[in-house]
Amino acid sequence: MERKIVLHLFYMGVITAVIGILVTTAFYYTFFRREVRDNLAHECHLLAQCYDSGDPITELARFTGEDFRITLIEKDGSVLFESSADPLEMPNHLDRPEIRYAMENGTGTDTRFSDTIGTEDYYYALRLDDGNILRVSIQADSIFSLFERSLVIILVIVIVIIVASMLVSVKLTNNLIAPFRRIPELIRTNSPPEESGIYPEVIPLVEEIRNARNTQSEMRQEFTANVSHELKTPLTSISGYAEVIESGMAQGAECVEFAGKIKKEAARMLTLIGDILRLSELDSIGDASLEDEVDLNSAAAECRDRLMQQAESRGIMINVSGESTVVKGAGQR
Repeated sequence: MERKIVLHLFYMGVITAVIGILVTTAFYYTFFRREVRDNLAHECHLLAQCYDSGDPITELARFTGEDFRITLIEKDGSVLFESSADPLEMPNHLDRPEIRYAMENGTGTDTRFSDTIGTEDYYYALRLDDGNILRVSIQADSIFSLFERSLVIILVIVIVIIVASMLVSVKLTNNLIAPFRRIPELIRTNSPPEESGIYPEVIPLVEEIRNARNTQSEMRQEFTANVSHELKTPLTSISGYAEVIESGMAQGAECVEFAGKIKKEAARMLTLIGDILRLSELDSIGDASLEDEVDLNSAAAECRDRLMQQAESRGIMINVSGESTVVKGAGQR
């Protein structure tokens, strides 16, 4: 049971930690994307103010060295300005989602994933007063790229979590099992269970075991008294018959009759003794050691020797054959 509790707590800790990492990463990534979009929107609105203050192309060209791309798209979709490429070589942008949204609603956003380099392009577009579209975009790592770059750190964290989960599981299990380990001592010493620190829910079980033990003890005493009485009766009879035979008072047929009664009483005693031995075996069956080296051939030969006299009196022959074979077991039994 203790091993199962340790494993269950360990699995629970690892699963919880892994789920926590995944949820935290997803939350961080969601927050990161929102921050990128907010920053792009802020930058785009600042650029729009510069666009309205003078020559638009000249003003936008001043920000060419920034981390984000700036694109100015005419109402027909043609590119008027691009901070990182030649606008004359760029295709019509009317099919871009963020451009269509901006033309219809005033602003538009979109995120496009690049399978080749594992990045995401974030776009924010704003419709200007003259109907042209000002777009700002930035390239950032995708969540898969972040995982790939952080793989070593994640593996280290997972290993630390596994080790910590195992240590904590063992500690918690020991604390959980400790009260149960005090139950045998409580039963043996009859100490008050309320003062031992065991769980209150276990106290009725301890009391039940104590009552069963006391009942068993009383039954043992009663059984011992009854067996003593039952053994005393045939022993008294045997002793009496033996004294009569010894004194010579019984002759001939009486000796045979008394011998038969002695045999009958002896058989009764053997039956009682057999019952006692069986009860003793049942009481101690859990305490038997199974670590003795027992030679099956020798054990069989010993049984043969013990039964030989009774077997011969009935005309039976007992033979033992085979090789010596040693097994683990309870030698006396």
